[in-house]
Order: sequence, then C-alpha cells, then structure tokens
Amino acid sequence: MASKARSLPSDIECENVCGAYSDFKKATTPDQRDKALVAFLNAHPFVQKKTPQVLDYEKHSIEITGFRLEIFKFRKWLNSKRGRPYKSVAGGMSDDGLYTVSPMLRELMPRGLHRIIVTSKGGGKGGGGGGGTKRITRIFKGIPKFSGLVASDEDEESNASAAIFFYDGKTINDAGGFYTTAKSNGENAKLGCLVADEIPYLVAGSKNTCMVWPAEQPVEKYVPADNPSVPAQFICLLYSNWFLGLSKEQRSLFVSEMSQKYGTIMAEINTPWYEHIVPINSLYMECYSVLDLRGRPVIEQSSLQYHPFLFAAHFAFFLFC
Repeated sequence: MASKARSLPSDIECENVCGAYSDFKKATTPDQRDKALVAFLNAHPFVQKKTPQVLDYEKHSIEITGFRLEIFKFRKWLNSKRGRPYKSVAGGMSDDGLYTVSPMLRELMPRGLHRIIVTSKGGGKGGGGGGGTKRITRIFKGIPKFSGLVASDEDEESNASAAIFFYDGKTINDAGGFYTTAKSNGENAKLGCLVADEIPYLVAGSKNTCMVWPAEQPVEKYVPADNPSVPAQFICLLYSNWFLGLSKEQRSLFVSEMSQKYGTIMAEINTPWYEHIVPINSLYMECYSVLDLRGRPVIEQSSLQYHPFLFAAHFAFFLFC
C-alpha cells in the first residue's frame, strides 16, 4: 500500500485546501494569488498560523502573521493507522517528508512566510484623512523548499530525488548550467521592502521571524541587537546598516525595484557564536539569490545587470558588521 500512497489523502488535504489551491492556480493578479495563498495555509491541517504581532509607527499600524509547518502534528499522523502507509514515501518525519507527500505544500509554502497588513492612521498620506493607503497586504516569502538530487545530499533522513528537485514542471533537461558553491555556515536571512503612503519600510527576518521598520531609520531605534540567541536581531542590524550606507540614489532605486519588481533577497547570516562546520571569525552575511514577486529565484541575468547592488546581492558577499 505504501508504494501507492504518493501524496496526502483527500480527507487530509480536504475540500477547503484543494479549493484554495485551485483559486491560487486560477488567480490572475498578485492580490488574488495572495488571498488564495492565505486561505490555503489557513485551511491546511499541517500548517500553523502564529499569533499576530502588531507594530505601531507614526503613520501606520503593521500586523505581522507568520505561518509554519506543523511537523509535530505530521509526525503524530504518520504514526497513526491512517498515516502509516505514507511513512515510507515521506522517508522521514520532517519537513522534507511533509513536502515529499504534499506537492501542494511544497509549491505554496516556502522556507518562511509572513503576511503583513499595513493600515494607515488618519486615512493615508500625511495623516489628514485625504486619501492614500488605507490598508495594504503583502506576503513576505522565503525561498522555496529545495532538496538534493539524491537522498545522500540531505542532512536528515529524506526521500529526496530528482523527481522532487525541480519546480513548475521543469526537469533536468531544462537546465542550462549549474553553479559550484560551498555550503554556507549560516542561518536563513531574508530582506524585502514595501511602501505605504510613500514611506518605505524594510522587511527582514529569519525563517520563522519577521520585522518591519522605517527604511530611513536605523533599526536599532526599534529592535536592539543585544541577544545572541535571536539571529533575527542581527539580520535586521546588518541589512539596516547596509541600506543606510547606500547613496540616496541607490536607496531610491532599491526601494523602487524591491517594492515593485522583486520580492526577496535571500541570504544566510554567519555568527561567530553559532559555529556549524568551520570556525566563523566575524559576523557577516552571504547573499545567494533574489526572488521575484512569486517567490521564485530570478534566473534571467539581464534583469540584474543594470542594478549593481542587486547583482552583488545575487552573486557575492556584501554585508559585514
């Protein structure tokens, strides 16, 4: 039976889940996709919606809601009579295993996802009730879950294979080349940007955290970097220092591109107090990808060549403390 149990049964990924997934696939605008995505995550039994965090700024109130995989619940289900046939397909009771038996989750739930709702105070620009942004919603996405081509590529038990390595119907025959890299020592660190009433905000965090603050202000004004056990504090610090170190023209271009054309800059933060494989002698960030508004890595090099700081983010190390 296990050989036939390739994906989660319909009574687990129920009508509401499949309906929201269908709405997502049929959506023609970003707002429609985001609405369907949130409905999908809210309905899925193996996704947890975290308690919203509310930030209060001069012109806006910002609500941040994170979503994460319910791995404990998935493990419990795999050990049940109903879930046991799926154990061998999952290959392990981990996020890799859950992504393996749920193609829908693998497609729509990346490595880190937060919904951000920005509400204007006083009706919009200037706070005088004269229009502008009333309420905007943005989805801050990490990079899609990626696996190895074979199980031995993984750092935990997995059924990773070429069959689940590619996205959007692609196969190895569609590949035009490859990069040889060293494994980063760090933790997930991402950066985005949104604009409300002409006020730019930076959005940053780790896989399961998200912080939003006025881009033109030092983040330390709102989030102190004083707790080594919280990587997100130092992620925000490095990104804030980098952004404020750009020229006025570069900051303007960054805000324009990242709020309209691109979605997320992906990186890993390396901290001396969290050594993994080799010693780390200084606090620094390694940036490895830029995601588009759908959350997929940008692969067209021509789209980056006219933006030096995005190009650097895509290919190089650029943040040091």
